[in-house]
Amino acid sequence: TIGALGIGESAYFKAPTGTLTITSDNASDYVIQNSGTFTHNSGTVLISSSTGQKIVSDDYFYNLTVKDDSGGLRWLPSALLIANDLEVSNGASLRPENSTNTLTVSGTATVQDTSSYLGPLHDTYIGSHTLGALTIGTNGTYYAPGSPGTTYINTTMTNNGTFTHHSGTVYFDTGSSFFIATATT
Repeated sequence: TIGALGIGESAYFKAPTGTLTITSDNASDYVIQNSGTFTHNSGTVLISSSTGQKIVSDDYFYNLTVKDDSGGLRWLPSALLIANDLEVSNGASLRPENSTNTLTVSGTATVQDTSSYLGPLHDTYIGSHTLGALTIGTNGTYYAPGSPGTTYINTTMTNNGTFTHHSGTVYFDTGSSFFIATATT
């Protein structure tokens, strides 16, 4: 467990194979500020900060879990890359900072619990999301990129919450299944 994680321009940080918990932010509101090299080491980064608001990293995370972030966590400068799974829960939110930011989750992106959401709040965001799978739990919300933005889902989507399309395009891999348990918008 640490406060904020800062990695300088020529610095290297190798995450533990277990869980690295980040509980606060730095003076500039960053929970992770990476200008160097971050190696995920097949571990999980758990962000459990009620004040942190930004992630800056162009390196892959392996698993990323965002919980209890009342500040509304945003990623920048351009891409959030996750080699395995992403979980947003316990009322947390994770959204892009800029209108063209992209999101890649090779495994499953899971949004669960009351008031948790993933994605842009407005249809003016046009970056793409590429997800191995998408699971929206009860009372969770996924906001897709607006047109001409796209959401690519490579395997399955299960929706027990809210899916907001923002008039963007959603692609499913040809072998995918799509299960809607409740109404969507």
